[in-house]
Amino acid sequence: MSSLLALDPGRQGFGWALFERGVLRCCGVFPQPPAPRAHQQPSIWDVSFAAANNVAFGVGKALGVAQSVLRVDEVVLEQMVAYPPPRGKKETARARTAKANDLLDLQAIGAWVAGTFRASTHWVEARSWKGGTDTDAIEERLIGRIGNPSRWTLVEGDLVAAVRPIGLRHNAVDAVAIGLVHLGRLRLV
Repeated sequence: MSSLLALDPGRQGFGWALFERGVLRCCGVFPQPPAPRAHQQPSIWDVSFAAANNVAFGVGKALGVAQSVLRVDEVVLEQMVAYPPPRGKKETARARTAKANDLLDLQAIGAWVAGTFRASTHWVEARSWKGGTDTDAIEERLIGRIGNPSRWTLVEGDLVAAVRPIGLRHNAVDAVAIGLVHLGRLRLV
């Protein structure tokens, strides 16, 4: 059976979506793990390790299989890119550096999770899969496809709508969209 795991690494939440034979089977989001102590932020390695375990556990649980027998053939995930600020908007060097460092952290988290599955891995830049389309518009487009069975099934729409917490659902929506674009079922640009 052909399976694709789509990932959207995020600092607040890590979105994932599993497709089997081109159809969304399950999706979700895992929030960032809490800091070990109230005054400490978790290290990038703590976050990466937790994200990898959470995604593997969540996918296995959703499919009703143990992590040890979970098989993923292909992984596609967003490659982090530091784009310049919009024309007319100035950013300090400190702000640009902080943003670039956050993106490097997210890239490391994504790589760690992708490596957990030992599958063929594809990195895609946001501009190549969604252009300037924001996540709310993507979600509206996905939910709008429910009425068109050739493009989107009711079950797929229900899976996306059921993702909790709602405040982090945009991460799962992006993971689903990354997978659909990769499979050729959705075009955003």
